[in-house]
Amino acid sequence: NAARKFRLDMVCESLELVTHLTEPEIHLDALRHNLEIFRNKLSKDTQLIAVIKAAAYGIGSQEIARFLERVNIDRLAVAYTDEGVELRNLGVDSPILVLNPDPSTFELMLSEGLEPEIYSLTRLQQWISAQDNSPYQSAIHLKLETGMHRLGIEEEQIEELCDILSRRPDIQVASVMTHLAASEDPDQD
Repeated sequence: NAARKFRLDMVCESLELVTHLTEPEIHLDALRHNLEIFRNKLSKDTQLIAVIKAAAYGIGSQEIARFLERVNIDRLAVAYTDEGVELRNLGVDSPILVLNPDPSTFELMLSEGLEPEIYSLTRLQQWISAQDNSPYQSAIHLKLETGMHRLGIEEEQIEELCDILSRRPDIQVASVMTHLAASEDPDQD
């Protein structure tokens, strides 16, 4: 057996022994304190969105979401539709932004009151089509491309975007977002 010849069995055994047990810990009082620091630095009408994707990074979405609702967070954000649906099923009522919405779940998102990140005109048209065929409505979040090249509506598409939105007053834009244009360039700090 070739694997035995090269002693791959020993490599596999040693890799199995290397286990790192990392356990995140969240101190809710510290989280509350940090939120208050941000709130005090922002205009009173500025809303905060707490990203709790991937089960709140392994801590537990339900617990963190309920805590954030108690401290009046404005919105929650998750990565995928199923995470938002799970929170709804657990009784979370806050507005929920879905950062990676799949058009095949738009109907479900509408019925659950989930809000998609829209990062292209194609996605916007797909959302409009889903909303037109649904008795439900939900806000959207527009993502613009500002230099990072990690999805987003391009600058040359802004006029068309504005035209579409001006013709569709039923499409509520809850936020406009982007990635930092140069996150790894200290000269851009």
